[in-house]
Amino acid sequence: MHMYMYMCTCIHVHVYVYVYVYVYVYVYRYLLDLALGAAHPRLLPTELDFVSTTVADYLDPFIDGDVAINERPLRRSSPADRGGYFILTRLRSAWLTKHPSLDELCIPTDAVVTQYAAHAIRKMNANFGFGRLRVGEGRSPAPQDDIEQYLASLGRAVTQALQRDFTTAELNLGGMGSIKADDIAHVAREHLRGLVRYHATVHDALALATLQGSRSRWEHCAHHGLVQRDSWCEPPTPPKVTHPFL
Repeated sequence: MHMYMYMCTCIHVHVYVYVYVYVYVYVYRYLLDLALGAAHPRLLPTELDFVSTTVADYLDPFIDGDVAINERPLRRSSPADRGGYFILTRLRSAWLTKHPSLDELCIPTDAVVTQYAAHAIRKMNANFGFGRLRVGEGRSPAPQDDIEQYLASLGRAVTQALQRDFTTAELNLGGMGSIKADDIAHVAREHLRGLVRYHATVHDALALATLQGSRSRWEHCAHHGLVQRDSWCEPPTPPKVTHPFL
């Protein structure tokens, strides 16, 4: 009897661990693909557009710094008894307001939770993932130490926001209950790496186009005798973008 109970306990533990690991890996990978644009929530186009827009309209003022600290509780509050304007409640209310003739919004919880997290990561990286803007050079790279501190702060901030705007049951149902701040920070790192690479590609292409445009204008002037043909002076090649992620 004791052996039977022991075997049942072992089986239950192994099944729990397997399910936990499977959910963790699946949700983490899906969130990473979503942030990188390699995946999209499994929603109808109308639903996806509505969820994406509503989540962005809610999060962007906080991320952009347009909401004063003393106004944040009021912006999140609602008459709901749960004590906060949780995202799913906000979505359902906004859907009925925008589409009163349609059925009530019914979308998977995981689609909303992961879209919320992915948008927060993408928006914060776009706003804060680089250094100062330099005229003629674009966005400068941030120092390595600043990047590491920023990513750690982002992970904590997004995790706290998820816990504030979703109930524990909603997070667990969406699979995000097992995702930690370090996991969010790693997803943000990979997304920022892609942003930096894209920025470097655009920077180099723009520098080449500027050089070719200068040569074309000089050749046009030389053809019409406006400048001496031996007066062309090759401008210095703009420096390549340097960044810890490159």
